Amino acid sequence: MPEIPYNRFTQYLGETPTDKLARIWLIHGEEALCKDAADGLVNRLLPGPERSVSYDIVDNDDIGLAVERVSTFSLFSVARVIALMDSRIFYSREDHQKLFRKAREAMDDEQVPKAARHFLAALGLVGLSPADAGLLASDAKGGRMDPDIWGDGAWVATLSAWCLEKGLSSPADTDRSADLQQAVEGGFPTGNYLLITTDLVDRRRGLYKTILEKGVVVNCSVPMGSGRKDVAAREALLADHARSILSESRKQMAPAAWRMMLEMIGFDLRGLTTGMEKLIRFTGDAPIITAPDVAAVLRRTRRDPVYELTGALSERNVENALFYLDALLEEGLVPLQILAAMVNAVRRMVLALGFMTSPGGSTWKRGISYTDFQRSVMPAVTAYDEALLTALSEWDETRETDADGPDVSKKPRRGAAKPRTDLLMAPKGRSPYPVYLLLKNAERFTLAELIEILKNLQETDINLKTSGGSPRRLLESVIIRICRGR
Repeated sequence: MPEIPYNRFTQYLGETPTDKLARIWLIHGEEALCKDAADGLVNRLLPGPERSVSYDIVDNDDIGLAVERVSTFSLFSVARVIALMDSRIFYSREDHQKLFRKAREAMDDEQVPKAARHFLAALGLVGLSPADAGLLASDAKGGRMDPDIWGDGAWVATLSAWCLEKGLSSPADTDRSADLQQAVEGGFPTGNYLLITTDLVDRRRGLYKTILEKGVVVNCSVPMGSGRKDVAAREALLADHARSILSESRKQMAPAAWRMMLEMIGFDLRGLTTGMEKLIRFTGDAPIITAPDVAAVLRRTRRDPVYELTGALSERNVENALFYLDALLEEGLVPLQILAAMVNAVRRMVLALGFMTSPGGSTWKRGISYTDFQRSVMPAVTAYDEALLTALSEWDETRETDADGPDVSKKPRRGAAKPRTDLLMAPKGRSPYPVYLLLKNAERFTLAELIEILKNLQETDINLKTSGGSPRRLLESVIIRICRGR
């Protein structure tokens, strides 16, 4: 049968009789969604106390042991579920850079055990152990890690030491998919079920095709593009997840608080769950979570590559900027689209510096808290936007008067539409939090630097359209110049 998308999985479980459920299940994609789907399936197959004795998670992704157990007749009449959780069964040598990148992301989030799992899997694919991690350096002979992921190598050294201290080793690069495929084709004894969860899946492989034919595949992947449809799908998924958490605590969340949380976390289900739990504890008996609660409890951990790229540029963080450039290009984003996002970010910082040097900008102080910013600075930002719109209206009227001749006088048109511009610091309906970040980032630049950066971006635009050079190298070059100030 065709793959079942995550948002239809619960409905599918509810409509399918237990005796008609497949014996082999593959759940792949976003980690948090895979876990939810796996829990739902196991609860359906093993209700009540049966789960404690009949749910068998095979350690260390041991394919041989899993095949042995799922092929063995049970001595009891109850169902048995054999599970390969976070399996590497679909990994290939070509996936090692993806796994190193996941390890780096987990280390940046201070999730060391998760980072170790990806790191050891990648090491196994390239035939190295944690003690050999120095051989991954980009300047080492035969180095195997992308320089953008390696960075200064500090995270690799820290993670390698942690793995060695815990006695962890990298798995051997042995492909047991053929053994598993043969077992799936042969079928399992009545009452036995095999559950596999994984983040990566290769639809070209025979194992995948066999599972799709003999069992059920649940697709928990999430569209990560920057298009409106993908963004809407991500936000709807987050909203559903948040509602389920809030309902358990009998709380609600103010719309402004939800918008701020999205700005701070982006698409990060694990971050959303953790953040919601913190907010629920922080607000105690209060029935509604407010925007000040979010500002007091959470820190920004957005994972949208477009925002992360422009954010890294604004922070002059060259390693992160190059990393997210690579992520965007892998997603298939057009280089000129990426460049346009960079140009827009710089233009907004020019606008921010304009505000900071205006009379109203005296309300902004380096190191100001978000709460104080909302109270004292945000009204001045709104007034600055209004003054800009008024100035543009007057400019448009002056140009029309000049075009009609110097002797023609015109009264201002009542009810005329305000001029359209994207150069507003705080468009109506938007959260103040991005404005707060914008002003903090603009402090890192001078106006002269930003003007020079715009010239560099214009030069890159011309080269992308005419030079025939590598778009990746052209974008990397301008990113390095922006972040390093030369």
